Amino acid sequence: TRRGTTLLYELNTTTGETVWTEELPYTDTHDADPLNESHVVIANMRNYDEADETNEDRIVVYDRVDDEVVWTWQFDDYYDRDVGGAYTDDWTHFNDVDRVGDDFLLSPRNFDQVLLVDRATGEIERRLGSDGDHDVLHEQHNPDYLRSDAGADTFLVADSENDRLVEYEYGDGDWERTWRLGTEATLSWPRDADRLRNGHTLVGDSKNHRVLEVTPRGEVVWEVYSPWLVYDVERI
Repeated sequence: TRRGTTLLYELNTTTGETVWTEELPYTDTHDADPLNESHVVIANMRNYDEADETNEDRIVVYDRVDDEVVWTWQFDDYYDRDVGGAYTDDWTHFNDVDRVGDDFLLSPRNFDQVLLVDRATGEIERRLGSDGDHDVLHEQHNPDYLRSDAGADTFLVADSENDRLVEYEYGDGDWERTWRLGTEATLSWPRDADRLRNGHTLVGDSKNHRVLEVTPRGEVVWEVYSPWLVYDVERI
């Protein structure tokens, strides 16, 4: 985001060259992911419309070739305005969107929730947490969708304000916490976590200024510190 707009670009990591750029009139964007060569899904937040007195925080699927929005999903259609933060300012703090098959996984941080939304119907298929229930989640970031060994929907979440990582599995109509990492690694406002192929977890531990890899038992395999804040990490 810059100067009240959102700048998207694709970078060729081999050559260091920019493949394409797009500047969109979105005030604040925390995440955007390519869906194919022409479509991008965008987490559009801080989108209050003063003229209509409505908050349009939303998912946007943008076709950059035809320069048009081809699909949207707005939080205001599913939530009352007294949920989350200030309705006229940073209502949702919508910080992450990921594609899960044909659906989307969302992280409205100020709602203390992770949502799995059906793109075809717009309905919320799975909802983990509720506003103000900080025992489950408290202002989380960057959830990942996993499948348990039994094939159940599973969310791995950086539970930032609780200074921990949590994993929840869905079954029999409810969520069960199946893994937690916090005091073992002394996390401080973790911002991202990715499950690796070896079963370990890669963590962006932002206020400790480090990236670390931990085993399922919470043992630190390696860690590296940086003078800069660590926000996001990528799956290896």
